[in-house]
Amino acid sequence: MAAVGKFPVSVGHESSLSAALEAQIYLQSRLTATSETTSFRSIPIIDLTKSFSSSLTARQEVARQINEACTTVGFFYVTAHGIPEEVCNNVLNLAHRFFHELPQSSKEAIHMKRSNHFRGYEPAAFSSVNDFTSKETKEAFNWGYESGLDPTGGDGKFVELDGTSEGAVNQWPQESELPGFYNGISKYYGEVGLNCAIGRILTDLEIGPSTIETSLPPLRPLTCPP
Repeated sequence: MAAVGKFPVSVGHESSLSAALEAQIYLQSRLTATSETTSFRSIPIIDLTKSFSSSLTARQEVARQINEACTTVGFFYVTAHGIPEEVCNNVLNLAHRFFHELPQSSKEAIHMKRSNHFRGYEPAAFSSVNDFTSKETKEAFNWGYESGLDPTGGDGKFVELDGTSEGAVNQWPQESELPGFYNGISKYYGEVGLNCAIGRILTDLEIGPSTIETSLPPLRPLTCPP
């Protein structure tokens, strides 16, 4: 899997945060709302079938739906993504085990504050929304690309947003505490990589391909209080 992000960031940023913010601002500058809708009653459900089509028009229709969902709602569901149901169910079970079975002390040991790339456990109220004025109520676990998760083994070209090469970036719970966690995540991440439409969609939104190849963004399961 080629995994080189080509956002206009430079090596030597003072922190990964500034690099991430720069990339976010850049991508936002390339997105244009395709609808004047400013409110919604439900989260959109988007069928990805046409994103695999050889027809540019068909792919652009899916890209338009995703662009609209991102610029108006901020969330969306996808169907026909090609990831086996068994793999999806397993990763949801792993997420439940992480949040509800792993001791809090073990979560704190892999707290994202110990990572320069925002990887690891993110407790409730650690992050903020609305210009940092409102605390989040969710818990999350963040991970991103590493060659061990890549079914191809990687090509050695992956770099983080700040330009640094791949290293020991992700933080994982101990195998003895959550048996099968890493292997299950690896299987899911590999399936997402094989079936992921993000490269095609960004291309069809005319954000790529000059800005991104086939790298996957960081992924994270999360849980919210009832």
